[in-house]
Amino acid sequence: MRILGINSWYNGSTGNIMQMCASETRKRGHEVVMCCPFTLTNKNLKKDNTQWLFGQIILRKLSEKLAYLTSKNGCFNRIDTWLLLRRIKKWRPDVIHLHNLHPDYINLPLLFSFIKKNNIPVVWTLHDCWAFTGGCAHFEKGCSKWKEQCYGCKLYRVYPASMFDNSRRKYIQKKQWFTGVDNMVLCTPSKWLANLCEQSFMSDYPIRTINNGIDLNIFCPHKSNIRERFSIKRRWMVLAVASGWTEMKGVDVVCRIAEMLSDDYQVVMVGAINKVENYIPKNVITIQRTEDQCMLSDIYSAADVFINPTRQEVLSMVNIEAIACGTPVVTFRAGGAPETIDDTCGVVVEQEDVAAMKNEIIRICGQHPYSVEACCKRAQIFDKHRVYNKYVDVYEMIVQ
Repeated sequence: MRILGINSWYNGSTGNIMQMCASETRKRGHEVVMCCPFTLTNKNLKKDNTQWLFGQIILRKLSEKLAYLTSKNGCFNRIDTWLLLRRIKKWRPDVIHLHNLHPDYINLPLLFSFIKKNNIPVVWTLHDCWAFTGGCAHFEKGCSKWKEQCYGCKLYRVYPASMFDNSRRKYIQKKQWFTGVDNMVLCTPSKWLANLCEQSFMSDYPIRTINNGIDLNIFCPHKSNIRERFSIKRRWMVLAVASGWTEMKGVDVVCRIAEMLSDDYQVVMVGAINKVENYIPKNVITIQRTEDQCMLSDIYSAADVFINPTRQEVLSMVNIEAIACGTPVVTFRAGGAPETIDDTCGVVVEQEDVAAMKNEIIRICGQHPYSVEACCKRAQIFDKHRVYNKYVDVYEMIVQ
């Protein structure tokens, strides 16, 4: 069986998921090709028959600019897309596995017309809500316009951004493009996102919940020198990690927590950037974003408690990485984040209840209600081998 994956990036969170899917699929004797647009960050990627880089940077940048100016996302880059589709047709995949499609690197009507015309089975992993909204990847809390037809979107300038609100037209276009595929399965990382899909125009497709997975050989409890390195010593280490700290990730909550806790506690933030560091309290230790998973594992293992005050989350890989390293979690009830833990390894508090989060930090550090062993046991369900083999089961199912 031949599987062709398409994603906006080769690396990063969704790129890593595509790679791990490919690894498990090959172990079961199938061929896999991964397709991504050519970028400055992956230009040195080894080119072989398993990795296709397509398109030209100048055409992709032009497509992104035109999409922003016209609010017609996914309608440009016809040349790069046509050349890619010609190559796909020649390779003749049995299944196309779609990932992120929204950074305007591919022409969506051409892609889905090709899929429908050639009746190719499709697995589409939704990493956010973009596929069934009028534009936004994460809609505002309480918004229900996406259930029938978007209009008057307040987030049209948020990624993927447009110059003006065209959410009604984009919603109608997406519904036309993305429905009518004869054999497509939607996969979501959380039950929360699956529930949203069931309420959208994508509800006619089979929906499978397959959690994202991690490498438990890397993320596991072990001794590290992080406490000594940052002079934390015997204070309780309260850790927060994000790929980029924003209000949606709860940067303001972490700052408030740091101000509320006594000197017996040391708050550490990973993923802070310069413009965020300017207003973070001085008693917070900040560590720049890192792609080094071994270093992240060192940091998680050194912490006494992990906090995640996110306001929007499809699943929350940071929660999973923390418990895999034996560190209990306190997380806001946001999206799929509560699905990552149970009462053996952490606690869920209501959004915006900063006092409750602070109280749970004190309780966990003082009473040690969650053992390292219990946290690691919970993390087993997110083992990458176990998780990504489920995708191979889906591939084999839809080609029968």
